[in-house]
Amino acid sequence: MKRHHAGMALICAWSALACHPAAATVAIGQPVYYIEFVEYIRGQDEPRQVPPETFIVPPAERWGIGVLQYGGEPWMLHLLGRDIQGLPAFLQAGATNGGRTFWAGAATPFRGGPNRDVEGGGAFLNLSQSYVKDSEDATLTYTFNVGSMYLMNYGGSGAGTLSATASFDIQVLRFAPGMLPEALWSDSQSAALYLDGGNPGNPQDDRWIGDTVRWHAESDATYPVWTWNCPACDGPGYGMVDMKLDPYTQQIDLSDVEVGEEFVVVFNLDARANDPLQGETFAEVTIQDPVTPGGGGVGFDFSGLTPTNRGLAIAPVPVPEPETWLTLLLGCSVLGCRLALRRRG
Repeated sequence: MKRHHAGMALICAWSALACHPAAATVAIGQPVYYIEFVEYIRGQDEPRQVPPETFIVPPAERWGIGVLQYGGEPWMLHLLGRDIQGLPAFLQAGATNGGRTFWAGAATPFRGGPNRDVEGGGAFLNLSQSYVKDSEDATLTYTFNVGSMYLMNYGGSGAGTLSATASFDIQVLRFAPGMLPEALWSDSQSAALYLDGGNPGNPQDDRWIGDTVRWHAESDATYPVWTWNCPACDGPGYGMVDMKLDPYTQQIDLSDVEVGEEFVVVFNLDARANDPLQGETFAEVTIQDPVTPGGGGVGFDFSGLTPTNRGLAIAPVPVPEPETWLTLLLGCSVLGCRLALRRRG
């Protein structure tokens, strides 16, 4: 049973990064990060928030149900246990290079957690970075350096939907005193790969399913979307199946930003994997991390802009509503209650 898994390398890379303490203050030009993890528990429809104090890397500041960090290079990691092959199952999110590269990922355990009832989890990262536009020809781009989702099923004893989901959302916002934020540009994409479960008593009717939806507020142009490889799709959902998003670079439209004006970019990543079948099964989603061959994560590049450090001050960190993304993506009737990812407000 072959699969690609960054678990062991991830642990080694964490030990190298752990010596970088989270900064209590932020230097000019540094972004603000918010990271949150959830666990999926057997028999519970609602995910359980992971207490920030349990993250392997000590948090800079507990903020609500997550961790807030000002600048630096966050690497937050939460171990769920071991997977069916004995490798670490984890939730992870982090950033390097002054917030110009960042990532998130999740892998499912086999009977994980101290009570052996953890079936999976999700990792959410929010990055807020403010800039001042210095010239008319200023540019700001992001590059998606490969994302992957992977499912394995060689027989499970549980009931439910084996699933991996990935979402990203980016917005460019303008703020004026006494006014609500104005969205100048946005881009979003969500993808889901899952075993639909079918009739719980008849695994022969289980099928692999992959879906993706992309929204772009200003254009109906075609952009790369997740594609999937499913040689087993003609029969019951056994074996292995994967989806991926090939590298691509997207230029962000700054034409509505005046020279000398300050604006903020807010980028959200959400990676979730769940395995209620709990047998010879496994789910993993990775929005690229630095220990993956050819890694890089989601990256920013810019010219003609001056980064400032007021991202949090002018753009409060949003709490994502993944159930909204997934309802739009597939519909509750398709996903079923096991994929209705609900987050407490």
